[in-house]
Amino acid sequence: MPQTTTLPDALAEVAALVKAGDSRKAKRQTREFLDTADAESLSIIGTCASILENYPYKIAIL
Repeated sequence: MPQTTTLPDALAEVAALVKAGDSRKAKRQTREFLDTADAESLSIIGTCASILENYPYKIAIL
């Protein structure tokens, strides 16, 4: 029986792996999650990635 993982749980687990320096396992788990994520979760991840790409905001630096 497949185990259901919520988006916050998956992101927290990947973040912990990155923090621990295990980028290989973090990438693998990210791929596995993205392969099974629904459209809403993918949209949320895309928004988060966009925010992180543009952080810190130029307006905040002025």
